[in-house]
Amino acid sequence: MILFDVLSPDLVLLDIYLPDGNGLDILRELRQKESSPDVILITADRDVNTLQEAMRGGVIDYLLKPVIFSRLEESINKYLS
Repeated sequence: MILFDVLSPDLVLLDIYLPDGNGLDILRELRQKESSPDVILITADRDVNTLQEAMRGGVIDYLLKPVIFSRLEESINKYLS
């Protein structure tokens, strides 16, 4: 989490399955920070419970892989406005 502390991003694109951990664990850690970034979830996980947990964790949108560029663009534009 040190990188988040240094960069203080406004937006994080986050996957559930990571080589060294779980994206939902990272989401929980981010939400405990004073200035928590917005999160767009990008994942191949289609489990309803996982997606509901992510939404309860405050993700602003989620995209299912394989990601279609126009859908990613729509999500980022919605975030920007």
